[in-house]
Amino acid sequence: MLKKDFAIIAVRLMALYIIVMTAYTLPSYLGMIGSSYVRDPEGRAVLLASVIGTAFHLIMGLCLWFFSPPLAGLVTRELPESAQRSEEFTLDHVQVVAVSMVGLFVLSSAIPDLFKMMVSYLFPEINPR
Repeated sequence: MLKKDFAIIAVRLMALYIIVMTAYTLPSYLGMIGSSYVRDPEGRAVLLASVIGTAFHLIMGLCLWFFSPPLAGLVTRELPESAQRSEEFTLDHVQVVAVSMVGLFVLSSAIPDLFKMMVSYLFPEINPR
């Protein structure tokens, strides 16, 4: 197995984790829709920000899944060709992939949170803070 194949598997596992965690939060938002909490402007703003953030999480997970081969190419491009063709996994090569996956995870969770903050900034009068 090539290092790029290992990176593709790692990116897809991270995408699957993000998609599953997004699906895990959906029932709580569906419960909020039917409650009286949504009738006031603050409740609508919270629900809107949460739904937008969740939608971006789902989009990020799907993008990571579908664009995993190009992302794996970006992660493994610094490795020399002989190291990519090697059957042996060394700590250095696995560490490059692991640190890159951590960076992708941080970005994929930070971007939806950025949009949540933008919605909160756009509607400051209904933000309780």
